[in-house]
Amino acid sequence: MGNASSSSQGAVFRGFDAAPPRDQRPLFAQLLAAADEARSSRRAAYLHLQSLSNHVYNNRILRSQKSAASILPTESPRSSLNLSSSLDDTDATDDVSETATTRSTSTVDVEVDLMDEPEPVNSPQTALGFVRRPPVPPELREVAMRLLKGDLSDDVLKLVDRTVIRLFISSTASDTEWERNTLVKDVWPYLSKLCQILDLDFEPIDLKWNAFDASIHENKEWDRSAYWVTEAMESSAGPAFFSILGDMYGLPGIPASILASEFEAMATHLRSTNRSRDVSELLDVWYSLDKNATPPVYVLRPVHTIMPAFARSTPGSDPTSHAEALKAWVQLRARLAAVLRIGAVALGQSGMSLRYGCSLTEREVVLAQSMKSTTGPENFYGFQRTLLDIKRKIGDNPALSGTYIDMAGNQIDKEASQELAKLRSRVRANRFYAVPWRIEVGGLAPDNDKHHGQYLRSFCDDAARILAESILRHYSHRPFTREWDPLAGEVVRHAVGVKQLTSVFRGRRDILQSMREFLDNPNQQVLVVYGPSGVGKSSILAKAAEYVAATQPQATLVYRLIGTTPDSSDSRSILRSICSQLSRARGLAELKLKVASVVEAAASSVAAEFAAATGEPGIEALLGDLDAWPPTSYEGLQAAFPVALGMADYMKPIVLLLDGLDEISDDDDAKDLTWLPDSLPPFVKLVVSTAPPKSQKVPTLTILRTIYPDLESEETDPAVPNTCAVYFEVPALSEDDVSEILNHLQLLDKRTLTDTQRAQLIAKSTSSQMPLYVHTAWRLVASKWSSSDTALSSGRRLDSETVPGLLEDVLDSVEQRLGSAFVSKALGYLTAARQGLSHAELSDVLSCDEDVLTEVFRGFEPPIRRIPPILVVRLFEELRGCLVERQFYGVNAYFWSHRQFKRVAEDRYLFRDRAIAVHSALADYWEGKWAKTPKLYYDSVSKSQKTALRYIMDQSLLISGKPNTRRLASLVWHQLESGVTGFQEAARTLQDIGHLAAAADAGLLSDLLASFRSALSRESAEALLLPQLVDYYRFLLGSADILSTNPHRLVSLAANLYQGSAVASDARRWISANAASTFNWLEWQNRPLARGEPIATLRGSDGPGGTPLDSLVVTGRDTHGERVAMVGVRTFDGRAGAVLFDTAEIRAAGTGGGTARLLARIVVSFARSRNSVIADADGEVQDNGDDGEGEEEEVPLTCAFSRRGDQLAIAGRAILVLGGFDFARRGVGRDPDLPPGDVITAIAWTKGDGCIVTASDGEEPGRLVLWDADSFALLRIIRTQYPRQPVAASYATLGFWDEYRSLFILLDVDELAEDAESGLSLQYIPCKAHTDPPPDGKSRFAIAHRAPYVLIASDDGKGYLLIDFKAKRPVARMTMDVDSVQQVALSHDGRKVAVVPSENKVIFVLGLQLPDPSGSNPSTGVSKSGENQLGTFRHLGSVLGVDPSTVEDAGTAASCLFSRSGNTILTEGEFGSIRVWDVNELGDHSTLRFKTLLPSLPQGLVPVSSSSASNTLSAATWSWALRRTRLGRLWVL
Repeated sequence: MGNASSSSQGAVFRGFDAAPPRDQRPLFAQLLAAADEARSSRRAAYLHLQSLSNHVYNNRILRSQKSAASILPTESPRSSLNLSSSLDDTDATDDVSETATTRSTSTVDVEVDLMDEPEPVNSPQTALGFVRRPPVPPELREVAMRLLKGDLSDDVLKLVDRTVIRLFISSTASDTEWERNTLVKDVWPYLSKLCQILDLDFEPIDLKWNAFDASIHENKEWDRSAYWVTEAMESSAGPAFFSILGDMYGLPGIPASILASEFEAMATHLRSTNRSRDVSELLDVWYSLDKNATPPVYVLRPVHTIMPAFARSTPGSDPTSHAEALKAWVQLRARLAAVLRIGAVALGQSGMSLRYGCSLTEREVVLAQSMKSTTGPENFYGFQRTLLDIKRKIGDNPALSGTYIDMAGNQIDKEASQELAKLRSRVRANRFYAVPWRIEVGGLAPDNDKHHGQYLRSFCDDAARILAESILRHYSHRPFTREWDPLAGEVVRHAVGVKQLTSVFRGRRDILQSMREFLDNPNQQVLVVYGPSGVGKSSILAKAAEYVAATQPQATLVYRLIGTTPDSSDSRSILRSICSQLSRARGLAELKLKVASVVEAAASSVAAEFAAATGEPGIEALLGDLDAWPPTSYEGLQAAFPVALGMADYMKPIVLLLDGLDEISDDDDAKDLTWLPDSLPPFVKLVVSTAPPKSQKVPTLTILRTIYPDLESEETDPAVPNTCAVYFEVPALSEDDVSEILNHLQLLDKRTLTDTQRAQLIAKSTSSQMPLYVHTAWRLVASKWSSSDTALSSGRRLDSETVPGLLEDVLDSVEQRLGSAFVSKALGYLTAARQGLSHAELSDVLSCDEDVLTEVFRGFEPPIRRIPPILVVRLFEELRGCLVERQFYGVNAYFWSHRQFKRVAEDRYLFRDRAIAVHSALADYWEGKWAKTPKLYYDSVSKSQKTALRYIMDQSLLISGKPNTRRLASLVWHQLESGVTGFQEAARTLQDIGHLAAAADAGLLSDLLASFRSALSRESAEALLLPQLVDYYRFLLGSADILSTNPHRLVSLAANLYQGSAVASDARRWISANAASTFNWLEWQNRPLARGEPIATLRGSDGPGGTPLDSLVVTGRDTHGERVAMVGVRTFDGRAGAVLFDTAEIRAAGTGGGTARLLARIVVSFARSRNSVIADADGEVQDNGDDGEGEEEEVPLTCAFSRRGDQLAIAGRAILVLGGFDFARRGVGRDPDLPPGDVITAIAWTKGDGCIVTASDGEEPGRLVLWDADSFALLRIIRTQYPRQPVAASYATLGFWDEYRSLFILLDVDELAEDAESGLSLQYIPCKAHTDPPPDGKSRFAIAHRAPYVLIASDDGKGYLLIDFKAKRPVARMTMDVDSVQQVALSHDGRKVAVVPSENKVIFVLGLQLPDPSGSNPSTGVSKSGENQLGTFRHLGSVLGVDPSTVEDAGTAASCLFSRSGNTILTEGEFGSIRVWDVNELGDHSTLRFKTLLPSLPQGLVPVSSSSASNTLSAATWSWALRRTRLGRLWVL
C-alpha cells in the first residue's frame, strides 16, 4: 500500500527503486480489516467487509428478537450495529445482566411488555461508529419548522440533502489509460461500497475512458467537459475533481462556440496578416453564424456534416474510410487550434489564451480550481506522474513514446512541454510519482514490470485512501436533513418540485385569478382541478401553493406532489406524513387538546355505543399514544387525518394541496379515495388535481364527485352532510399563452428564434393546446435550431403536433446518432425500472448487456468490458428536460419527467418479449448475478467466446449490516415481470426468510405484501408454488400490524407458525444456519400440526361480474357435497339475493383462503314467472334483466338442499325452488294464510324429495306447512296447541323449542308426510338448562344431518348431552358452561361438535370419544357391570371466529355449520362472508407452550383464557398481541 502521510493535503514525492512502506490507514484500519492482506486489490477488502457486516447484521436481527424476553428487568441487549467494534469481535453476544436471574418459586408474577423491543439502528453513523456526525445548527432547525408550516422562501433550499459524490476525472486519454483502467477495476467499486454504507450515491465521470473513437464526442468535448466540471463542483457531496497529470499536455481544445464579436475580430486580423486562406478554408468552413444565440455566436459544425466518413461506423460501412477520416480530423483540428490561437493572441484580451490556446485538460483543471471549496473540506485532488528518462530515450521508439508524451513529428513538442510544466506548477498535487520508463517492456507495463506494477498498486491505494477520507470528512461536515428530521427531508423535496414548476410557469392569468378567488373565499373548501395529461395541472397547484405562502403566512400550508417520492406514492405514507407535519406545525399541546375534544364529543355518539357493544376500537384507541403520533395502523391514520385537519381555526387555517390523485398507488385500495374525509372541518381548504375518467382505469374524478358534490350542480342534495366542491377544468392554451411561455423559455436559455421558426413553433403549440408540448418542443428541438436552419434538417424537424409524436421523432434521431441498441436498451431499462436508475446503476446494467456492448465496441476489444461513460452522458444531454432526477432510497435516480414520455417509451421499447428481456436483466442486476461472476461474450476481433468481469456494484441483500433498500424495492417486481422463469425466481425470493426480514427491517412491508398479491394474481403462477406463496402471504398479512412497529420480530413470528407451515420450516432452518446459539426467542412448543385457517372465503361479490354491490348480509346457508348455497339481503339495495359456490374448485388468493368457483348468483324473486341470473360453463355471470317485482326485500331468508342435492329451497314468506347446480327456476309456493310478519325459518325435504316441510316463526310460532315438491301446492297446514319456536333443522328432522313446557321437540318429516294426524312423528325431550334461552336456541340444541343424534343442554346448565333419539338414550356428555356458549353445531355423523363461545373469537371443535370397548359394549355403552357409561369429547383443534365489529349485522348471532360432506365447517366471516374450514386442518389457539434460549427465563405455559381482546393471540400467526399484555401468572414447568 501507499505511504500514509499525516495529511492527505500534503505532497509526497516517491521513487520506486525500493519497496514502499506499508500504509497505516488510521481511519480505515477498522473499516477494512482485510486490507493489509489484500494490498493489490481493494475488491478483496470490501468483499471481506461485506461478509463480516452481513454476519453482524444477522446476529443483530437475531439478538434483537427480544419478544417476550423483555421480561428481563434490565436494559435492552446491544442491538445497534457498531461496525468498528463488531469487526473486532463478530462473535460477541448480548450482555445479560446477572440481575435477570429467575426467581426459583413455582409461580412468577411477570409483566410481558410486547411493544418495547429495541428498533434496529440503521443510520450510517451507527454502521460506521467512528464517523462523527456534526450537531444540527439551530438556524437549520428554525428553517425546518418554517418549512413544515408552509414557507416556500429560498431559505428552505438549505435543507436539501446533497447525496451524490459526483467525481469528475480529468486526464489525457492515452498516457493515463493504465491508471484509469485500474481505478475502474479497483478503486471505484471500493468507493461505491463505502458510499452505499453511507447512503450516498457514487458517480465517477470520466468522459475519455473507453472512448475508443473520437467521433463519439461529436467535437463538443470543450463545452461538455465545462458543463460536467461545473456540475460536479457545485453538486457533489464530497470530492468533486480528481486530476491525473502525466507527461502529456494534450491537444489544444477547440471551442464549440465563439462569440460573434470575437470571431469576426480574429477573422479580420487574420485576413490583414495574409492568412485569408486560413479564414476561408478553415474558419469559414467549420464555423457558422448562429444569431439565435444571445449574444450571437459562431458554432463549430458537426464533423460528419463535412466529413461523412467521420460518423461512427455502422454495419456495412467501410472501417478504413472511417479510420482515415479520424486521422484527417486530428490534423484539421490542430490547424484550427493554431489559427484560433494566433487570432486570440493578436486580440490580447484577458482570458483569451485559456479559451483558445490551452488543452482540454488544462481548461478542466483551471475551471475546477476556480470553483474549489474554500470554506469546507477539500474537493479538488490531483495526482502527478513523471516517466523518468522518457525524453532522453524518445528516439528509441518515437511511436511508443508518442503515446505518453506530446510529439511534433519524431521530436518532443517543446511548446506543449512548457505548457505542461506551467500547469503542473499551478496545481497543488496530493501525490507525486516517479516511474522508470522502460521501452523494452512496452513503455508503462504494470503486468510485465515489477516497478510499474508497484506504482500502480500504490497509485490505487493512495487514491482509495485520499478519496475515501475526503468522503468521510464531507459526510461528517454537514448534517443530513433526512437523518435529523426525515419529515423535513420529505417536505423539502416537494418544496423543490413546487419551486421548479413555478419557475417556468407563465401565462394562464384567468386560471390563476379563479384559483386566487377560491383561496380567498372563506365559504368554499374544496377545489378539484382536472384536465388531460400535460395541460398544466401540476403547475397550477404549484402556483396556488406559492400564492398561499405569500399571502397567507398565518396559514399552515401542506402540499404533496404524489408519486415524486417514496413517501408520497401511497395513501398510507401520505396520511402519515401529513398528520406528522400538521402535528409538528401546530404543536403537540394543540393536538392533545383537539384529540381530547374529539374523544369527548364521540363518547356519547351512536358510533361509540356501537363500538362498545361490538368490541370495535373507538376513536381514542384508533388514535393511540399521542406522544408517538401518528398512529401506525391504516385505520388509525384514517381516523387521525380529519382530527389533524380539525386543528385549523380562524387565525390559523390549513390549506392542503394534493397534486395527481390519479397517480397514487392502489395499495390499501387508495384509488377509491376512502381515505379522504367526506366532510372537511371549518377553516380547511383542500385543492386536488386529477385526470379525467377516460384516461384512467379507476375514475378518480367520478369518485371525487361522489365524495364532494359539485357546488354548482342542481342535483346536489342540500341534506347531504358532505363538503361541496368547486370543479375547474383546465382550458387549452391560447396563442397568447404560448407566446408568453416561449418568451420566458428563450430568456432562460439565452436563445431566440427567427420569425419563421417562431411562427412554426407557435402554430404547432397552439394546435396541440398543451403547455407540455411547448416545453418539450423547445427543449428537444427548437432550442437547438440555428438561425441558418431554414429548411429544417432531419433530427431537428417539428412535424408532430402531439407530445408522443414529438418524442418519437426525437428518439428516431437519437438512435441514429448514438446507436439503436444502446438507446433502446438504455431507455428500456430506465422506463422499466421500478425505482428509477441512477447514473451509475444505468451504466452497470448496460455494461452487462451484450447487445449494447457488441454495437458499441464493433471491431474493437476494450481493456475493460464496460459501457463508455460518454455514451450515457450524451444520452442524458439529448433528453434533457424529459428526464428528471429524484432521490429514491439513497440515490439520485432518473425518471421520465412526465407520464406521457413514459408511455411513449413503454410502447416503443417494452413490447412483448423485449419487456421480458429488459425486466430479466434488471432482476439479474439487483440480484447481483454479475457482480462477482465473469460474463460470457463473443469477441468479434478474435472470433472467439470469452468471459469478462463487468466491475459493477455488488447489490447484496445487506450493505454493512443494513438492508439494501434499492434491491429490496426492485428485485421481486422485476422478477415477476420476467415471464415464467422470472416467476419461479420471484417465488424463491418471496420465500427467502432473509429477504423478508431485511424488507421488513427497511420499512417495506406494504411493498412486500403488494409483491405477494401481484405474484398470486399472475396467470403464470405455478400450482406447485402457490400453496407456499399463500402460506407466506397469510403470515405477513396477519402479522402486518406487529411488523409495522416491530419489524425485527419477523423471524421469530415465522418460526412459531403451525408445524406444517413451509414458513416455519424455512425460518427455523434460517435460524440454524445463521445464529442458532445467539437467537433469543420464545419458541411455541405445542404448535398445531395444521394451519388452522380457512381454505376459502365466500362472498356475494365473488366471481366474474361480481361487484361490491352484490355483497350480502347472509341469513341462511346450506351445503350438499362440496356445494355451498348462501342466501340473504344485498347490502346495496336491500333486495334478496342468493349465491352458489363449488368449494371443490378453490383458487388460492391470499389470506383468508382462496376463492371458490361461482356456479350461480341471482336476485331472489318470489314472483310467479322469473328467470334466474346464472353462471355459464366458464363462470361468467349472465343477467336476466330482473326488474325486482315480487322480491322479498329485507326479509331474512333460509335455504335447504334436497336430499339428492339437485334442488334448493329458499324461503322467506314464500318458498322458491331452484336447481341445485345452476339456480334454474323450478317454481314458487305461497301460504296465503301466513300471518303478516311471520317468516319461514326452517326447511326439510322428505324421503325421495317428494315433499317439502317448512316451519315459520312469528305470530304463530311452529306453524308447519307440507308442500308438494313438484307442483308446489300447499298440501297441509299444521298448527300447534303450544307455541313452538323452530330452532334446528337437519337431513330429515326439524327441532323446536317449547318454552312453556321447557321441551325440545323433534319432528321426523318422513313420518309426518306419511301420517300427519298420528303424532308419532314427534319426540319430546325435557330441557330445563336455562329459563331464558336465546331467541333462536342455537346455544341449547343441535341436530346431526344423517345420524339420529341431537345435542342438547343438560338440565344443570353445566354441559351438553349427546342423545340418540332413535334408541332414546344418552351417548356422551360434554362438560361446559352453557351460559358462555353462543352456538353449538353437530357434524353430519354426530361425531364432531363445534362450540362457538359467546365472545366468538375462537370456535372449538371436539370429537366424540366412546367408552373403552374392553369395559363396555360399544354399541350400547353398557359396562360389564351393567352400568351405563357415557362417552366424552376430546379437543381436536379450533378455528378462528370473527370479531363482532366486522360482522355486517352485529345484532345477528354468528353461524357455524358442518357441511353434509363432513369435510368442512362453515363459519361467519367478515362483512357478510362465509369462511370454509377443512376439518382435517384445525389449529390450536388455546394455550402457548414456549421455550427460550435465555437461561434466565422460565419454560412454561401461557394460558389464553381471558375474554379481553388484548390477551388473545394474533388471529393469523399465533404471535403476541399488539397491545401490552399482563399475563397474571406464568406456570413454571
